[in-house]
Amino acid sequence: MRQTFVSSAYPPSTTALADLETIDISMLRLETHHRGKVLVVSTFVEATRLQSFQSAVEDVRGAVDRIALYNENPDLHPSQVLPKGAFFAIKEPYYKTTADGGFIIRVDHPSDLIKLKPGYNGYLVALGISMIVLQSTSLKCKEDGNQMYLKKDYLSALDSYTRGITLCGSDELALRCDLLRNRAAVNLSLARYESALEDATSAVIPGGLPNAAKYNTKAHLRQGRAAYALRDWKSADTHYAEALLCTPTDQDSLTGRKCVADRQREATSGNYDFTNISDSLGEESSRLDIADFLSNTEVRPAGRHGRGLFAAKALKAGDLILCEKAFAIRFRYESKDEVVTVININTNRGCMGPHAMLSSDIIQNLRHNSKQAARFVDLYDGGYEPKSPLQQVDGVVVLDTFQGQAVVDYNCFGSPDVRSVGDVVPEKDPLRSTGIWIQASYMNHSCDPNAARAFIGDLMVVHANRDIAKAEEIYISYILPDVDYQKTKEKLMSGWGFQCDCKICVADSKCSSDSRNLRRKLTQEVQALMAANQQSASFHGNKATIREAERLYQKINATYDADIFTGDVPRLGLYALGEWLCHAHTSPTTVPKSIACGMSLLKDLAFAITVKGNSVTFDRSTGLVSSMSVTAAAYVANGHFFLGRKRLAKQFIAFAKEMYITLYGELRGFVERFGDVVP
Repeated sequence: MRQTFVSSAYPPSTTALADLETIDISMLRLETHHRGKVLVVSTFVEATRLQSFQSAVEDVRGAVDRIALYNENPDLHPSQVLPKGAFFAIKEPYYKTTADGGFIIRVDHPSDLIKLKPGYNGYLVALGISMIVLQSTSLKCKEDGNQMYLKKDYLSALDSYTRGITLCGSDELALRCDLLRNRAAVNLSLARYESALEDATSAVIPGGLPNAAKYNTKAHLRQGRAAYALRDWKSADTHYAEALLCTPTDQDSLTGRKCVADRQREATSGNYDFTNISDSLGEESSRLDIADFLSNTEVRPAGRHGRGLFAAKALKAGDLILCEKAFAIRFRYESKDEVVTVININTNRGCMGPHAMLSSDIIQNLRHNSKQAARFVDLYDGGYEPKSPLQQVDGVVVLDTFQGQAVVDYNCFGSPDVRSVGDVVPEKDPLRSTGIWIQASYMNHSCDPNAARAFIGDLMVVHANRDIAKAEEIYISYILPDVDYQKTKEKLMSGWGFQCDCKICVADSKCSSDSRNLRRKLTQEVQALMAANQQSASFHGNKATIREAERLYQKINATYDADIFTGDVPRLGLYALGEWLCHAHTSPTTVPKSIACGMSLLKDLAFAITVKGNSVTFDRSTGLVSSMSVTAAAYVANGHFFLGRKRLAKQFIAFAKEMYITLYGELRGFVERFGDVVP
């Protein structure tokens, strides 16, 4: 179990190493960011990992101190991050006190720490530092890199290939291309896709050289894989096609083009077989190879809501609005070996588990993918200041880790490990899986949303709850609204810093305090009644309890002023008790009452449903689609079927299934929950 305290926010260094003035350890001042300075040190002990990666360092004059590096890849071994005997440049160092009463050089932005490799030898010589560099050749570097690559020591392989590239002479073009091609493979393994694409592009051998076709096949293939990982389907297809021009029978390239064609079809049509996709998932394999479908939406200014997501075309109730693969996600099962807790003193908030590790994952991925970083930092960050310009300095993307944490806090979604149906994680579970979906993050909140999200692996699937006009804003619920309006208001303000202005909240705000207080008191009585009379397949509730429940229902209903809560405004305080009463009347002698309770519950959810003979008209234009609305429709369907009204039963169960798919993306779990209502 690891606990980390996020220090007071400060911006990363955006000054190139060559433009900084050197400083010694003896010149460091406590609680000071030494702007315009750089501290060059070497590590002289084996590193360890506590809350951060730590080691002891020595400067050029022999003074020693400790260093702590935060927000580095937690999956790396300490010896890979702060290897003993290595030289580092700490840009604009921050010196501070520690909880144990000592002092430490703290690095919160990984881009502020540069490992000085042989390429920096001239810089070190100017400081009077002698780095022992073993003589080597570009060919030897390639061989060493190959050995390290086979051992999956990708960082060491990257260093070897990079050094070999710098050692290549003007007459070693083929070898240079080999090294670039191999470094592209390493960068693919490290998820540094933009760097991989650049290396693979530079590795293409000019025509006419020996074996050019053979080696260029590999280069183009790695271009294709990098572009595919960056979800640039058009470029990926072009690169795979170029590989096939070199080797028409190359199986990897043929497979790559087929995958690209599948992704392009998904991205343009939005046609997915979510049941089959869901079937492909496992308990610890929830990352899918699927394209995003985003063409139905566009980001626009949304007035006081900042920016929002709007419909690019008219959508019908039940239509797929978007399907998006996570930009980054940390599943619960990926964090099972340790529990990380982060306490952020800038926001007075804490988080743990997957949420606490997500920021670090994102920072690692974006340090070498500048275009992806630009998409991420464009998300809402709560007004974080001061913002540092996103740029590349000294070969890496400078990303403000405090801003990154703010973006995660305001935009992350909790999700189940596998799928929404049958694997729903309680909202308050601190160890639930957590991810970022860029396009979906622009959806603003409403307690009465016109869209609902579901999760299938690392896919977010969003369907329309009701008809949505072109250019209409798309809303989802960030939280389940509380019966107590004040609690909903407090949750939204503390979590996201805004007050909801949906029709439910507006209506609640117009109610008298006496009505709200009475509703709160009655709700507590309902909770006590339901807790003492938990229903099951064999127990529906005794007559006295049912009468008391019906009395409470009428009293709660009376707290809703009919002039304020008109038929198009849901009445949240009646949901739980309405469902309880539906089940209470499912015995053979009271089925008509169960149907009536189901219809009342749908009305409380603001659905306008008209039954004429054997025909039903469903008006979803103001209805609140939720698990309660599915349950209510299923109870009504069951009741009609029991009474022999199969046609009505089929219409209500079809309505229930439509809403179920809207909520969960597929029908999995419907029969298990509601039974095979209409055979």
